[in-house]
Amino acid sequence: MNRCSLRARLSPVAALMVASCLAPSASAFDVGDALEDQFVIRLAPNQSIEEVAATYGAIVLAAYEPRGLYLLGTDPNIPDADEDLAFDFDDRIEGDEQNSENCVAEGHTQSFFVRIAEQTVGKQPVAGFVSLPFAHRLSTGVGVTVAVLDTGISPHAYLAGSIAPGGYNFINNNADANDTGAGVMAGHGTFVAGLIHMVAPDAKILPIRVMDSSGMGTSFMIAEGIYHAIDHGARVINISMSSPKNSSVVADAIAEAQSMGIIVVASVDNRDSDDKVYPAANGGVIAVASTGMSDVKSAFSGFGPYVDLCAPGEDLISILPNNQFAVASGTSFSAALVSGASALVTARFDSQGFSVINTQLLESALDISRFNPERFEDLGQGRVRPWQALQRLRPPPTKAR
Repeated sequence: MNRCSLRARLSPVAALMVASCLAPSASAFDVGDALEDQFVIRLAPNQSIEEVAATYGAIVLAAYEPRGLYLLGTDPNIPDADEDLAFDFDDRIEGDEQNSENCVAEGHTQSFFVRIAEQTVGKQPVAGFVSLPFAHRLSTGVGVTVAVLDTGISPHAYLAGSIAPGGYNFINNNADANDTGAGVMAGHGTFVAGLIHMVAPDAKILPIRVMDSSGMGTSFMIAEGIYHAIDHGARVINISMSSPKNSSVVADAIAEAQSMGIIVVASVDNRDSDDKVYPAANGGVIAVASTGMSDVKSAFSGFGPYVDLCAPGEDLISILPNNQFAVASGTSFSAALVSGASALVTARFDSQGFSVINTQLLESALDISRFNPERFEDLGQGRVRPWQALQRLRPPPTKAR
């Protein structure tokens, strides 16, 4: 049979963990466990999901029908390995993998936000450090939508007028993408959004909730979120999450986004390790590590040859639900700065194509290897510099009428 299953093409699925925001011990991290009796399948064209489900005594738990993607709850009396094998030999199914989930480790024990009262997001030191006042003379992100796949985004005065329509909550399957809940990771997506807005103040931000307030989600939800971002006009997708394993269904969604010229930015983990994490390690994704204001790698940040860029990720100020402000650290927030920079460059150079925008961001970075001699070639092109990225090329000339 000339068919390759999602499971066979890549390693088994693992759910994506929201990138940690404090440095945990290695033992604190859990590897994403497969969810028993849950499988993600991609249906072949002109096939009936009802007939497939009936064959296996399964029920349809969720669906992203525009891509033929379905989540099946299978018979608990049949071993998952047997179900997986049966799916592989079913011509009605183009690909399959077991659904799984994971969680930010320190989210079980402590909150990573230190709440403050002052509204100082745009005036914090990192704004000057990456030359935002100069960058904003050339671009503010007008016309660009940045999708934030995270715990949701809550209304906040700082984001007034910046939220794009069409947000969605894949945790509860409704249009309420607010960053709500009692878990210690509540506020993570709002914090990320605040930093993107600081860098690209005129970009629109599309909230897509794929993680709950404890920082947990599934590979199926992540894939749904990416497709939703594609279908709602995102030009940049921020994924501040990581997993030690790859997910084929997520990788396929990312590949579709990239084929449409969408920039995908993802954080590395926070274990001070060179182990690859996903989706940052997927091809074409801009993998972001964290540095301090001295351009030295943050003690908690992951590193390795798959890293593309660095950005400050220590003691950053951003927003939380209920119009609060806070300070936090983590690679999640380094990725947010790079997503904002991507929006600035996209707004200025979008007509020149995806590869040009990536080149602008990567080749304009500051080489920080001299500050990190033990991590030579492990921190990508260096620290992102929005101002320099915007200067490297001029926009194409306007044709005379």
